[in-house]
Amino acid sequence: MTLLEFVRFLRHNALLIIAMTLLGLGAAAGYAYLQPVVYASSATAIVVAGDNTSVGGAMSGSALAQQRAEVYAALAGTGAVRDRVAASDEVATRPSAVGGSISAQVVQGTSLIELRATGASGEDARILADAALVALAEEALALEMRTPTEEGLPARADDIAVRLAAYSPANASAQPISPDWVRILLIGTGLGLLIGLGLAFIRSKLDIRVRSMADVEEETGHAVLGVVPDSKELAEQRAGARISLSRLGAAGEALRQLRTNLRYVAIDNPPRSIVVTSANPGEGKSTISSTLAVLIARSGQPVVLIDADLRKPVQHEIFAADNAVGLSQVLVGDLSVEDALQRTSEPNLLILTSGKVPANPSELVGSRRMKALLARLAKHYFVITDAPPILAVTDAGLLTASTDGALLVARVGKTHREQLRMATKLVKQGGGVVLGTVLHRAKARAMGDAVYGAGHGGAYQQYYGHGDGSAQETNDKHVEAVGLGAVLPNESRSARRGANH
Repeated sequence: MTLLEFVRFLRHNALLIIAMTLLGLGAAAGYAYLQPVVYASSATAIVVAGDNTSVGGAMSGSALAQQRAEVYAALAGTGAVRDRVAASDEVATRPSAVGGSISAQVVQGTSLIELRATGASGEDARILADAALVALAEEALALEMRTPTEEGLPARADDIAVRLAAYSPANASAQPISPDWVRILLIGTGLGLLIGLGLAFIRSKLDIRVRSMADVEEETGHAVLGVVPDSKELAEQRAGARISLSRLGAAGEALRQLRTNLRYVAIDNPPRSIVVTSANPGEGKSTISSTLAVLIARSGQPVVLIDADLRKPVQHEIFAADNAVGLSQVLVGDLSVEDALQRTSEPNLLILTSGKVPANPSELVGSRRMKALLARLAKHYFVITDAPPILAVTDAGLLTASTDGALLVARVGKTHREQLRMATKLVKQGGGVVLGTVLHRAKARAMGDAVYGAGHGGAYQQYYGHGDGSAQETNDKHVEAVGLGAVLPNESRSARRGANH
């Protein structure tokens, strides 16, 4: 994983990672809060042995003292010492001190023993440490007295050459040693962060949705012709509002880029008739087809937009057009295409609505009449056909075979990789061509993730936020149908009359 890929990974999973980190911090704080408050206090004892009347005696006494210090330190945790501590006068005046712990260790290289006691308060710990010091000294003396003298008589206390004496009494501490809030919080935060990263990594490996251009190109084998960010204006259009390009902002510029890229799909044989479809419903194919039709019309090229989604048509709602008659009536011969085409407030744009919903939509759009209609219109117009989702019904595959190719629309974060791959396969199996794909409804703040695959979203948004379209495209009004009776060019009608004669 490169650095840019890691940055993208962190950006995409930021909420999960932050949530798990905060959860770890909260769990650690709860754990620390539930822990008992413990204070500690230390007292120091020293082992003395032999005499200092000679150098040899001092050296042998020092060696013996260090040896005995190891033995005495081991006695601190025995029941005998605990019993002496419990019976001491200081502990008797403060019974709460008995509940603490006692430990001892030898200061390395010396005959000093450090006794450490804990308690529920600093005073409890101090009393317990001092009592342990006295108890350990008494137990050490009792241990030495068990060794008989050379004459075999019991040893007397005054005759013992090795003794444990108090060196430094304990002091009451004002600061507890446990819980260690800083340590516990750091551990909890670190564990939460690691868990969050682990879950994010697992989620990224199991993610089956399309997230970026690289995902789409990998699954389809075709270039992404446009990445369209989500916008309030597009959301209003999806809800049935009429088209207006003046407030699209970055989305408008992305759609203009799509229009430009579509012209260069095939330089020698540019497409004249395309199908816009998607793998599933709700991925924005009708929004893309209607807005793209307006943009191409504004570039000066005559356009016909056909609503071939005979099951759930929406173009008549977007353009506020009359849907009483349309494509279905033309295909069954009840109406000529000249009479069915409707003008719009856009001079170069005509629309052919779906008409009444037939009982056999697939048979109609896959008929020879439909193929002939598309070929006829493509002679004089750029034809955009809004087709149903290709995984839901076969209509889009049948229509694509009668046109120059299909434009597949995929929704960022919703379309599954397998669905997009299957949609591409179905188009090709039906004899159609995939011209390219469109990534739709990318988050505006994460455009860089969708386009570049790493964190360039801010610059991308700023670059496209102002727009460089012409005044005609920027200062527009709502596009709507303005009447019926649009006709094909005169030469087409003359040719038709000649064919009839």
